[in-house]
Amino acid sequence: MMISAKIIAGARSESVVVRDDVYVIRVRAIREDGKANEAACVALAAYFSVPKASVQLVRGHTATRKVFEIQGL
Repeated sequence: MMISAKIIAGARSESVVVRDDVYVIRVRAIREDGKANEAACVALAAYFSVPKASVQLVRGHTATRKVFEIQGL
């Protein structure tokens, strides 16, 4: 399953919410060396109750808007 997401790095708390078919992912990690991307993968894995290895960033490695592939749903 492919999902579109918007990442908000450096947030006070971590959360995943859906707004207009776009997942808004708030992570505490900062945008440095892929730390926010990694935290977003962990947050999505917890949200969908799948292993972290099942969540893969497909597009948008350096952008705010990203596309993730989630396997096993």
